[in-house]
Amino acid sequence: MEKNSILQLKLKRLKIKYFEKNGRIVIGKPKLDLVNFFGLIIFPLVVGIALLIVFGGNIIEFEIGRGKVIAGLIFLFGTAIFNFSRMGSKWGNNSSTKTLVNNSIKIKDENKEITFNSENIQELIVEITEIREDLSEGTLKLIDLNGQKHIILGFDDENEQYLLNDLNWFVDYFSKYLKLKQ
Repeated sequence: MEKNSILQLKLKRLKIKYFEKNGRIVIGKPKLDLVNFFGLIIFPLVVGIALLIVFGGNIIEFEIGRGKVIAGLIFLFGTAIFNFSRMGSKWGNNSSTKTLVNNSIKIKDENKEITFNSENIQELIVEITEIREDLSEGTLKLIDLNGQKHIILGFDDENEQYLLNDLNWFVDYFSKYLKLKQ
């Protein structure tokens, strides 16, 4: 299987939008996963708001199960906020458009477009941050000759080893594609 096909499969699995155009691969913002968006953000938020409306000021007067209602509200709003922050983080890490063309990568954001190749890249690095005990976030960053970091990809996984394996695969892929000195 061709390397670009594997790249596309990995991007698809990670729900990061991409398309191929005239031999170029353009990597953009992550896809909006509607099931997760509605199931993990909107649904808990709506149920929490509905519970607040139903119980309103009566939560304090609601003797039997008052703690359960309050715990439920905290859980619902906490779930919605946490998942919204995760989605926002993924969108932020992948907010710029990256175009792979002629052994270079063009990174374009709202303000500028910079082209990187083997001549102006110092190295590719992987950074992993533990979000909670069962969730880690990883980013693949490019460091230019001025020492500035530019995010190429960012995503999370429940298994840190799988995350590290994916990130190392991307480092290997981009190192070969950009013809970086190993």
